[in-house]
Amino acid sequence: MPQSISRPEQATTVTLRVEAPSPSAEIFVIDHQLQLVDRGAGTLVTQLAPGIYKIKVQTGRDTQERTVLLTEDHSVTWERQPIDSAAPLISSATTHEYHQAGASARAGTVDVSRGTGGRLFVMVRSWSSNDPSRVIGRSRHPAAGLRVSPLDGAWSQELGDVAVHDADREAWCAINMALDPGSYVLQRPHASGTLLEQAVTVSRNWQTQVFLLDRVMPAHAAEPSGPPMPDAEIFGAAILMGRNDFDPGDYQMELTEAARLALADDRPVLNRQLDEMLRGKFDNPMLGIMGAHLLLLAREADQARESDQERRQQFQPSRRQVPRAQHPWNQSLFDTVIRHLQDLVGDDHPDVQALSLRASAPALRATRVTTPPMLHRSWSLLVAASNEQPELVPLDLWRRTAMRTAATPFLCWMSSTQDPSIEDDFVKDLRAQIAAPVRVLESARPRVARRPAAARGAAPQRDTAELSAALGIPRAAVEWLVKGS
Repeated sequence: MPQSISRPEQATTVTLRVEAPSPSAEIFVIDHQLQLVDRGAGTLVTQLAPGIYKIKVQTGRDTQERTVLLTEDHSVTWERQPIDSAAPLISSATTHEYHQAGASARAGTVDVSRGTGGRLFVMVRSWSSNDPSRVIGRSRHPAAGLRVSPLDGAWSQELGDVAVHDADREAWCAINMALDPGSYVLQRPHASGTLLEQAVTVSRNWQTQVFLLDRVMPAHAAEPSGPPMPDAEIFGAAILMGRNDFDPGDYQMELTEAARLALADDRPVLNRQLDEMLRGKFDNPMLGIMGAHLLLLAREADQARESDQERRQQFQPSRRQVPRAQHPWNQSLFDTVIRHLQDLVGDDHPDVQALSLRASAPALRATRVTTPPMLHRSWSLLVAASNEQPELVPLDLWRRTAMRTAATPFLCWMSSTQDPSIEDDFVKDLRAQIAAPVRVLESARPRVARRPAAARGAAPQRDTAELSAALGIPRAAVEWLVKGS
């Protein structure tokens, strides 16, 4: 409940203090004209004119609102809310203590050795309710159909063969694999006849931790018929990193999950704790990768806000301006994050390579990426940069990931390795989409006297860049599609 701090006899402004339920929570203050008057994260202290305000707090995807009448200084505090995470963190709303204990114990024991230098831990948990009386028993394996494979498909590890624990409660299974550093894929058959794939990167001296939920809510307790549909489980994955262990109370992992949800929703949230960790020496690579993307997202949002503000001011000069972002773009901070990530996981991690393209120092930037990144926004960075560096994203890498899903924040795609005709049809459709715009651009080009060879090549390159940006595919792929159409 709001608590009075003081009572000024006459005040032109009053102080509003908002304590969010979590340091990673976003705070928005909206006036009676439905205008955003201030925002923050974790804790917000602001000076406002007396009046009626709505306070909105968003933690992950949970939103709470209160309306307050401010006539004097007030303090508003929310109780802590759990986040929706597939990882069995203490702060998660979807976990049991035996899931937390199981993850902690199993993450430290290697089950399968297929290489050296890195670890991949995968845990799949059944989930129906945090109320033991409403837990739904299921006969099918929580990881049925799921498997792990290297990009070249040299081997395949079936997770449906892994031992199941707590079968009489919310069943779970886990596997910890010793692997060579590199890129791997999670795979599961899809109803379309393809394989649904998601990239997972394993780094030297680190354990990549993948958590999936097999959800069945009490209202849909019936055992599903036919093959299980894995889409929701893979799309809702939590991917963390640790030093060969898992701590369900690790605050950096909680921050990483809050950042994942923000990126999935394109919410440019940066809170005080994350900002301090990025400025200091964070020791969790996934937190650094997510944080760097949030820095870029905040920059994009601020640029869009300023552009919109300028347009509005032209028509409403007296309109109150929306407060500027609390974390304006800091290129030096971004470069520091990239350097530290390269120290932690090397300069060959595909997500770090993608982020490095926005660094100011050329020495930090990647020149060629040969494996898919884990994050969808990392792929977008690669596509954008490929127009200046055509060799950055090879054609083979695009063809592997061409049939991307719209899921965020992680990069998922449909693989047609079992039926090449599916990819053939997809490529034909793309070429049909590309052909018309190319012809229009060619016909619209003015007829001029014969130009030097370099000049004659400039216009088609410019058209290719436009197509790359519009379709979200790298320049090398556009050139290949145009050439073959």
